[in-house]
Amino acid sequence: MQGRRGASRCRSGRRQGALGTPPSCRAAIAATFPLDRIAEAHRQAEGGHTQGKIVVTL
Repeated sequence: MQGRRGASRCRSGRRQGALGTPPSCRAAIAATFPLDRIAEAHRQAEGGHTQGKIVVTL
């Protein structure tokens, strides 16, 4: 969600910190996959029911 002047907001509606400061909220991680399981990560993302981000580690 974009607010005024392009500042992003967290799901709680709080604004994230200014450039160079830590954000006031974090992204939810739904699953983490190693690179050799990228196909499985892609299938989960295509499912459309993921609550959070899918992370692929190198």
